[in-house]
Amino acid sequence: MGPIEKIMREKLGSILMPSVLELECESHMHGLPREAEKHFRLVAVSEMFNGQARLERQRLVNGVLADELASHVHALTMQLFTPAEWRERKGATFGSPACLGGGKHERDE
Repeated sequence: MGPIEKIMREKLGSILMPSVLELECESHMHGLPREAEKHFRLVAVSEMFNGQARLERQRLVNGVLADELASHVHALTMQLFTPAEWRERKGATFGSPACLGGGKHERDE
C-alpha cells in the first residue's frame, strides 16, 4: 500500500465509519506503474449514506478526499452503498472499465 492510498483509507475510515471499505489502486490498468497511485476504485458501505442520493454520496466522498483529488489522484471510481443496499446486492460490485489510454485508442462506433 502506497502513501496516498494509506491517507485515503484513513480519511474514509474515520469519516464514513464504513462496514465495508475496499480501495484498490488501478494505476497499472491505465499504463502507469501501481506506485503512481493516480487511479483508484472505491467500494464503501456506510450508514452515512442512508437517505442520500448517489450524487450526494459522491459529493461527500469527494469532500473527504478533496486534497488528494486536487493534488494527486486523477480518477476515482466509486460504488457507495447503504448497508441495506449492500445486503440486497449480496456484496456484488462491478469492475472498472478497460482503459482506452487517454484517447490513444478510438472506440468502435
